[in-house]
Amino acid sequence: MLTMKQIVRDYEAYFSKFMDMLQQIGDALPRFKAYERLFQNHQSLQQALCSVYLELISFLERAKKVFSASSFRLFSLVLWRSFDQTFHDSLAQLKRCSDFVEREAKLAHMLEESQARMELTWLRTLIETKPPTLRRWLGARSCDEERDESKGLPGTCAWILDRPELSTWIDSHDAHLL
Repeated sequence: MLTMKQIVRDYEAYFSKFMDMLQQIGDALPRFKAYERLFQNHQSLQQALCSVYLELISFLERAKKVFSASSFRLFSLVLWRSFDQTFHDSLAQLKRCSDFVEREAKLAHMLEESQARMELTWLRTLIETKPPTLRRWLGARSCDEERDESKGLPGTCAWILDRPELSTWIDSHDAHLL
């Protein structure tokens, strides 16, 4: 016959497993929400998310039935069946659905990454094959282009060359310091 201490230990283990399960669910939900936002246009991932949410609701509904039963019924359930036995089907289905969501999210990420690479390749090809004016408009100017356009206007800086101080300094022996 089971001792009272063993019964209490089994009861505690049952609730502890249930709390661990809720913690795991709580850890996964923010990631699933992020997948929803990031991959809105990926129908298969959205369907996988719906499946996991539906299974989650089924699990919580089953848990509510178990835990809202009379104390005597709950107590006897804990004695005869472990948490894993009671919720085996729900836990297995939740795991399958969660794994499927993760696989679909990886696939959606790979598809979007591939699309981005193709668009980047297309843009590079477009830039490389277009006339130099487009390349110049899209990119930085070359040093030769800068130098050719920076000849200055006639008479620019002539005023400083006319200054007597500059002439005296240039004619002096210290001009090499410049």
